[in-house]
Amino acid sequence: MSFGHSSHAGCRHRHPRTRYLPMLLAAWLGSTTALAVTPSPSGAPDALAVANPATPVSPMDPLTWPSTPVDTGPAPAVNRAQALAAWQRANARVAEFPRGHADLLKWEAATPSAPQTTAPSAATTFTLAEALQRSLRLHPDLLASPDLAPAERVRLQSRWADHVRQVQTAWLAAVTAHERHRIAAEVLENARLGAELGQRMVQAGNWSQARQLREQLIETRARQGWMATALERRVRLEQLARLTGVWDNTEANGLTGRLPPQLPAAPAQVPQAPDAQAQALARWPGLDTLRAKLDSALPLPGMDAWDDATDRAARDLRGKDNTVMGDAPAIHDRRLFNNHRIPHTAELRGELLREATLRRSQVREAEAALQAHHALARLAQDELVARQRLIEQETLLRYNGMLMSTWDLLAAARDRLAALDEATQARHRYWQAEADWRSLLAGGHYPGAQTAGDGGASGNAPEGH
Repeated sequence: MSFGHSSHAGCRHRHPRTRYLPMLLAAWLGSTTALAVTPSPSGAPDALAVANPATPVSPMDPLTWPSTPVDTGPAPAVNRAQALAAWQRANARVAEFPRGHADLLKWEAATPSAPQTTAPSAATTFTLAEALQRSLRLHPDLLASPDLAPAERVRLQSRWADHVRQVQTAWLAAVTAHERHRIAAEVLENARLGAELGQRMVQAGNWSQARQLREQLIETRARQGWMATALERRVRLEQLARLTGVWDNTEANGLTGRLPPQLPAAPAQVPQAPDAQAQALARWPGLDTLRAKLDSALPLPGMDAWDDATDRAARDLRGKDNTVMGDAPAIHDRRLFNNHRIPHTAELRGELLREATLRRSQVREAEAALQAHHALARLAQDELVARQRLIEQETLLRYNGMLMSTWDLLAAARDRLAALDEATQARHRYWQAEADWRSLLAGGHYPGAQTAGDGGASGNAPEGH
């Protein structure tokens, strides 16, 4: 999986193509020696200073809200001749711009409607590899010692896989929130253009107040969306900061500017692992011990009688359908309990069967989720966005031929941005599904598959064992 920056052909913001370190989880988790931490210029952070309330910090940048709506302007002119003259002057100026009113309003704007972002350079990008390196300073317990016993090494491997997935989940969510906020800024600009042009239409006497209010409602909803994505980005950044030890406000303020502008597109092919179930079983802590205990306990006289008694107890449940919530099934042969090794071995066998069934089922679920989210991401980026872009281009051609209005052009742009946002979320779900799958094969806990419409990442907390 190679994480490089890819550009959307239809976006206003162009970013230089950069590459940042890939997340080859299978390779990283091949041993528990973990990643080497690159020392910072000032050395490791002083934990005592970080924890000291008296340590000075710079203030955090506040969240800014574009809460001011487009000015409704003066009331429409009563004099019809004056209104017509104003409209003619506006149209004369519009003729100077190839895209009409939209370009005119952009040219006249004194300040941008929302903060503009630029792509960080490859040298300053906050990559996933850097996030993992920094997180190790918070978790020295994840570093393996040379004389670690094999069983302890497997357990450490599982904890390391859980940690990597947790950091990667936070990093993926932060980059996705960063990109979605940039898309929301374009949506807001689109809506402001419509509201401003609607204001002029009313002033020239060509529109009713009711028609203008509909454009203002679109702008209000766009501001709501911009605010929501701004908060989402801050929350995701803080989650990433907590996992990577970013405690200083100055560094936290600058984290936004260091994130990649977007996640890469889904690859052409889904990663394959023919021995996926074998890998998951081999790296699941405690499974070897359970298997060895059961192997040494079998064969055991009396186990066949126990199995027969269990089958008879299970047959008693037949025919109850929805009324199965009765007394617990029972074995009535007391002789089977006289030899304590028999029920103990049965419990050991049941535990091993549960654990092995769980891991094999989780692998099948993770593979299905990986394949589905790959297909959905490719569908969104190859068809949905591409076709919405073609519709926008066709609308522009018809607009220039005076066959469609400015409002059709703005609506087509909004549809294209909505498709772009949907593709962004689909890419996020794919990379998260791949991260969950690789973690599972490396011995980590599996949080469960995301559904097709689940916009959030998988849970950060490992499940119980």
